[in-house]
Amino acid sequence: MLCAAAVILIGAVVSFPVGLDSKLAQHYCPGAKIYSAGACHVGWAYILGIMAAALVVFCPVLSHYTDIDDDLEDCEESDVVAGSSTVRLIA
Repeated sequence: MLCAAAVILIGAVVSFPVGLDSKLAQHYCPGAKIYSAGACHVGWAYILGIMAAALVVFCPVLSHYTDIDDDLEDCEESDVVAGSSTVRLIA
């Protein structure tokens, strides 16, 4: 499911500038061409879309290498009584 989301998001980010060649984009942004916004500026939504695409790709890779021990048998009784953050996340 995450791979499908990554492919769709990356496809949208890559194909968005192709729409700048349309008549509608040229009406609002004179001089717009493919991969050139002309008189317009690239907004934050497009930049955040690029950042989201990078996170969709790299976060699963980084999470694979985390060392989280979710075995409750290793917890001490004092951790359970004190309500440590590790126990609260698991429970």
